[in-house]
Amino acid sequence: MRPRQIAGLVALVVVLVVIAIVCWPDAGDPTSPDPARRLQAIAQLTGKTDEQSVNTLVRMTSDPKPHVAIAAVKAIGAAPKSSHVPLQKILAKVDNNPPVRAEVVAALGKCPKANVKITVLTEALTQDADPQVRAGAARGLARRRDKKALKELVAALEDPDARVRLWAITAIGRTTALRFDYDARVPPKQQQDKLRTIKETLRLRTSFK
Repeated sequence: MRPRQIAGLVALVVVLVVIAIVCWPDAGDPTSPDPARRLQAIAQLTGKTDEQSVNTLVRMTSDPKPHVAIAAVKAIGAAPKSSHVPLQKILAKVDNNPPVRAEVVAALGKCPKANVKITVLTEALTQDADPQVRAGAARGLARRRDKKALKELVAALEDPDARVRLWAITAIGRTTALRFDYDARVPPKQQQDKLRTIKETLRLRTSFK
């Protein structure tokens, strides 16, 4: 075999190895230094409910790469109804960064009402110092559609962050099936008349007080 043919064969082998690492179903590794392989491991564990898989995903929510940590949260949230338990454990971890906590409270909105108290989300909406987390909580409430959260959602329409206001008005609309003339991009002080209309309408047509 000629040297040029050997070099070509070696190059082909290298390409095939790279393709196998990237595409082979078992290439994912939660402990790999390569974020792409950690993401692949998360994809393989998505929706699984056995203890080992869930524990691995919970550990990966502390990944140094935020997009990997968020992917792990989403993988847990894609599991059946029991997923609220690990999600609440993640929320209790003080070392998680705001984007991760925001994704957790958003995912909790999809959990059964009987398993996740509404206060878990309303407290995050009203008390968390980070606007990403408050917006995530409003997103979770938009999924949950629980009228018990209307008071906190209406208050969030005056949040200083537009993302929080956007998800708050979205949650109100989905919860009540009512549409309101309100622009989350406009500072609350410039639309006090619209806020009064929202409150008055909710008092007349819902249990809002």
